[in-house]
Amino acid sequence: MPYLRIQHVLTSERKHQVGVRGKVAVRKVVLGNGLTLLIRSNHSTPIVAFQAYLRGGVRSELPSRSGLTHFTQRTLIKGTQTLTAQELAEETENLGSFLHSFTGKDTFGLSMTLLSKYVERGAEILADCIRNPRFDPEEVGKERNLIVAQIERNRDEFPHYTMDLCEKVIFARHPYRLSLFGEIETIGNLGRDDLIQWHKRYYVPWNLVIAVVGDIKADRAISVFDKAFGGFAGGPVHDKEPVREAPAKKARELIEERDKKQVSLVLGFRAASLGSPDYFACQVLNAVLSGMGSRLFIELRDKQGLAYSISSLYEARLDYGVFKAYMGTSPEQEVQAKEGLLIELNKVRQKTVGKDELDRARKYMLGLYEISLQRNSSQAARYALYEILGVGYHFLDEYPARVKEVTARQVKTAAEKYLDTDHPCIALVRPSRASKG
Repeated sequence: MPYLRIQHVLTSERKHQVGVRGKVAVRKVVLGNGLTLLIRSNHSTPIVAFQAYLRGGVRSELPSRSGLTHFTQRTLIKGTQTLTAQELAEETENLGSFLHSFTGKDTFGLSMTLLSKYVERGAEILADCIRNPRFDPEEVGKERNLIVAQIERNRDEFPHYTMDLCEKVIFARHPYRLSLFGEIETIGNLGRDDLIQWHKRYYVPWNLVIAVVGDIKADRAISVFDKAFGGFAGGPVHDKEPVREAPAKKARELIEERDKKQVSLVLGFRAASLGSPDYFACQVLNAVLSGMGSRLFIELRDKQGLAYSISSLYEARLDYGVFKAYMGTSPEQEVQAKEGLLIELNKVRQKTVGKDELDRARKYMLGLYEISLQRNSSQAARYALYEILGVGYHFLDEYPARVKEVTARQVKTAAEKYLDTDHPCIALVRPSRASKG
C-alpha cells in the first residue's frame, strides 16, 4: 500500500526527439503531499541518479544573512537524526554512492548517484537528509570555518572573483548581487538556529522536485519515493518577491586594487531571463562571442594579443539573466583591452552575423548540449531545474529544435536590446601601485 496518495499522474507521457539520444519518455508524478517526481528510464548501465531541486537560493536571501543557503546546504549532509556525519559518510560510501549538496542563485538541493540495486536505501538516505538533518553544533562550527576559508580562497581565483564582483555592479538592489558563499561578516553572525529555521521554511514537499534518471522503471521509482517520503508534509513557500530593478542608465564601475600582476576585467549586462522569448537568441549570441573559434578569441587574443584569457558567459535566471565578458590582460594593455572588448560587442549589435558564423555557433551549442547530457545525473539536474523554475521539464528536450530556429536577425536584435555598450557594468581587479613597482 502506498504511503502517500498520488495526487496527479501524467499518464500520457511526453515524447520528444532529443538529438542522437533518440526518443525519450519522461513521466511526471505529483504525490499527495505536493512533491513532484520526474522519471526517465535508461537501462544502458546499472546506475540511477537522483536530483532534488528546490526554489530559493540567493534570490531569497537578505544582505544581512548572505550565504545562509550555502551554509545550510553544506551542513545538511553532515548527519541526520538517525545518522552521525561519520555514519552518513560511511553508509553512502558503502553503497558506492555520491551525495552532494549545491546552491545557486535561484535554487538549491541535493544530488545522489548510485548503483540501481541500492536504489531503495539511497532514496531513504536522501529523504533522511531532506527531512531530518541533525545540524550538530560541532559540524555547524566546522562548516563555518570552512566557508570563511572558502571565501578567502575565492578572492585569489581572479576570473571567478571578478565575475562575482560584476554582479554587484549589474544589480544595485536585487539579491542576485549577493555572493553564493556570503561574506565573512554575515557567516560569522549566522548560528545553528538560523539554519534550522531556514530548513524548516524551504524544505517542504510543495517546493521540491526530484528527478530520477537511470536503471529503474517508472512504477518502481514512484513506489520507492512514495515510501521514502511518507509523512513528509508542509505547504507552499510564500516568499516576498525580490525588488524589481531597472537596467543601469549610466556606465557603472567597481575597481579593486590587489597585490597581483594581471588585470582581470569583466563587462556585464542584464540579459533575458529563463522564461523570456529572447532566451534562445541570447544563447546563440553568447556562442557567437565565446569559444576558441569565436569573435572575441580570434580578434582580441589571436590577432591583437590583448588577452591572456578571454571568455563570455550568459546565465539565464528566474528574474533576470546576465551576460558577462571576461578578459585577463596586462596592466599596460588595460585601457586598450577594455576598448577592444566594447568594439567587438558593438560589432555584433551593428551588423547581422553571417550564415557561416551562425552555423558555427549553433553547432557549437548543440555539441555542448549532447556532451553535457551523457550522464544520468546531468539529465536529471536539468529536468528538475527547468521544472522547479516553471518552464517545464520538457524544456530540455525541446532545446535542440529551439536553437536551430534562431535566426541571424534575432541574434542582432538580442545584442541591440541587451548589450548596452553605452552603459556597461564594469568590474576590474588590477595591480596596486606597490605591485606595479
